Amino acid sequence: MNRRRIDFTLLWKKLFTRLDDREQETLHQWREADPENQELLDRLERFQQGPRKISDARRDEAWQKLKGTIDATPVRPLHDRRSHIITILYRAAAVFLLAATAALLWNYYNAPAVQTAEVLLLPGHAKATLITGAGQSIHLGDSAVNLHQHGIQAEASDAGLKYFAGAAGAAAEEINTLIIPRGGEFQLTLADGTRVWLNAESTIRYPATLAGPVRWVELTGEAYFEVARNKERPFKVITAGQTISVLGTSFNVTAYPDEVQTLTTLVEGRIAVDLATGASLQVTPGYQSVFDQAAGVLSTRAVDTDIYTSWKDGVFIFEDEKLVNILSRLERWYNVKIEYANASQKEARFTAHVDKYQSATEVLKLMQATGAVAFDVNPNVIIVK
Repeated sequence: MNRRRIDFTLLWKKLFTRLDDREQETLHQWREADPENQELLDRLERFQQGPRKISDARRDEAWQKLKGTIDATPVRPLHDRRSHIITILYRAAAVFLLAATAALLWNYYNAPAVQTAEVLLLPGHAKATLITGAGQSIHLGDSAVNLHQHGIQAEASDAGLKYFAGAAGAAAEEINTLIIPRGGEFQLTLADGTRVWLNAESTIRYPATLAGPVRWVELTGEAYFEVARNKERPFKVITAGQTISVLGTSFNVTAYPDEVQTLTTLVEGRIAVDLATGASLQVTPGYQSVFDQAAGVLSTRAVDTDIYTSWKDGVFIFEDEKLVNILSRLERWYNVKIEYANASQKEARFTAHVDKYQSATEVLKLMQATGAVAFDVNPNVIIVK
């Protein structure tokens, strides 16, 4: 191991401004000196898009320790006003990023390995259970499966379950149920060509042929829909207490039974959301309907749709989100249980862009490095301290 010291200002400029040729060469030599130096830089660059919360006390402590302990590798001198510029940067609105970076550097050079490194929590993968209308249970995800049900044809693989358009001529309608467990995800292509991405701990019921005048599915959990357009046969998504009506559009529905709000986020097209009480509203692209089940209130708000749909593309995006909501999502995806030693930690807020196919331990290490939260990790339980 050759952890040569590096001027923090160099790393700051690499992340947030620009390096001149001499500084680039100095940084290159440092990176080449040891693979762990490159790993540190990679972590800092990921951290730029990752959790961005750090307590004031830990921020100041990390900054002071960093300034007092990191010996600068010789680099080209910066402008004479260097210390003044650093002071301004430190006090600027982006101070939380600077301090978080300092915290990571301090931990890298001085702190022992964090607890999370000892337990590997693997991400979820494609898996589901199909319950046919006849009651047959079929495990999906590991190998190819061909299905034939009263003239209905479908095939399944690790890429998902796909029904064929010819199924519309089937003699008998069957209502199938597709169950995605914790630690799972799955794709479903219905007989009309509608595509559905199903998130962990979700269930969808649907007619295998979709042959009736109204196409419909029932959803519990979370799914992203790309509905095949058919003006003569509207498509309905039924969740607890509400029905979403569409002709052809793309949208995300979050309707977990343990969450108070049901969220319907429209990417393109147009939808109508109707409550069992008779309340109704129209949703346009870039907006989200919010159904507060406890209050029975339906409303809309403008949102960044990527935050609510990126999960289907392999990324969790959290913007100033409460820790309890972040960990609830990770809990389903990594199939673990979350416990809180201090309930007040639930209210802490983070901003993060997380590759959902990396180990949970990597995500937790980044969050823990901010100093705002700590974790004790066991194979099936994560304790928030």
